[in-house]
Amino acid sequence: MANFRWTKKLRRVAIEQINLQARVWHPSGDFDNAGRWYPTNYCKCCESIRSPSRAYPYSLMKHCRTVSHVAREHGIEERRLRWAIRQISSSKEEDINLDKTPDHSGSNVATKSAAQLDKEIRQTVQEFEAVVLEALLEYHTK
Repeated sequence: MANFRWTKKLRRVAIEQINLQARVWHPSGDFDNAGRWYPTNYCKCCESIRSPSRAYPYSLMKHCRTVSHVAREHGIEERRLRWAIRQISSSKEEDINLDKTPDHSGSNVATKSAAQLDKEIRQTVQEFEAVVLEALLEYHTK
């Protein structure tokens, strides 16, 4: 079994893939008037996928949740991403040795579990949504 080196990027992309697959997160894209979904950024791998139709409006969305697409989109070898996903899914977060690089807040990203990171992301998104909602309410009350 391959033993790849952990990086912040590999961990981030693996967590993204896990959340995309679990439908916690959604790939970036837009719907047309007929309800067909198209990705914001096409990769080379998207060319072989059928175009969305009224019968199959989510064909590209389904593809954009695959390991092969996410790996290509982020420039990571697919085998390496699959390894990272297996490591995160099957072991305790404390057992995964990442580069000890501090993030923007000065804390150590490597010591945070996926659950902690997910909680922080959700909290940030909720704070952002509250600010946007407040701005929209302010705009519409003028």
